[in-house]
Amino acid sequence: MRSLKLITGYTCNNSCAFCWDREYRGAVPDKSYRAVLGELAAARRAGAEAVDVLGGESTLRKDIFAIFEAAKRLGFRQRLLTTNGWMFADGRFVKALLRAGVTEVRFSVHGDRASVHDALTGTRGGFARILKGVANLRAAGFSCVSANTTVVRENAARLPKIGKLLKRLGMTKWNIIYVGERPGKMPHTPRVSEAAPAILECLRAGDPDATLINAPVPCFFREAADKVEMFERQARQYVSGRGRYRKADREKHPEKRRIPACRRCAMRGGCDGVYAAYVEKFGEEELPPA
Repeated sequence: MRSLKLITGYTCNNSCAFCWDREYRGAVPDKSYRAVLGELAAARRAGAEAVDVLGGESTLRKDIFAIFEAAKRLGFRQRLLTTNGWMFADGRFVKALLRAGVTEVRFSVHGDRASVHDALTGTRGGFARILKGVANLRAAGFSCVSANTTVVRENAARLPKIGKLLKRLGMTKWNIIYVGERPGKMPHTPRVSEAAPAILECLRAGDPDATLINAPVPCFFREAADKVEMFERQARQYVSGRGRYRKADREKHPEKRRIPACRRCAMRGGCDGVYAAYVEKFGEEELPPA
């Protein structure tokens, strides 16, 4: 199914130190409703049937309900909202959003407890509001709830505990996203050799069903290759960027490169190699044998 990743802007009430988009906040204006509607219509004409609305934090927009109403009216069958969950502690907001037509809510959960999650997001109370938000959705009879977790040095070892929390919350889908920091500025990026054991434990567990995204060195996860999202699998996705819409259908990942260790790797056929910035920071010594 073709999908649209709709970035509505970069305004956000969290302050995640590892966020790739922080430099755009305040520098790039949020899109107008007209611009958002134009991107929805263009993607729909191109055959997209699913949309993921995200920011920044899209729930801070006054027109968030109108955006989902438009997506439903245009015929998007899947209408996902990716959110930090802050607004979901308000039961009235939740009911209005469900009326507008959201079909899945994906919370960004970066810790198994408040002290971890709130420290990473820079916003006290965020973890508690996610728990309240999930409860509000359940009370409204809505069950299609999932999660994103960004893997950083500070939470990598806690991933299995995060997975257990998500299971208790009734989430069946989980995106484990390896942090992507800008080259030369990677203070939160853990070595893959150190983070891999916990990630593999979560991929094997199966409940919630986890997918690893953005792995800088995919070959550490070859035993769970079917749960590693490769760039090539995104060819059916449309991405709304900083003010314009484009199709993500390039044959090669622009930030990856093959290194000598790739020559005999079993994942070579579906992998563009390793992130160049990661190798520049950590070198090639930790890479597993082919």
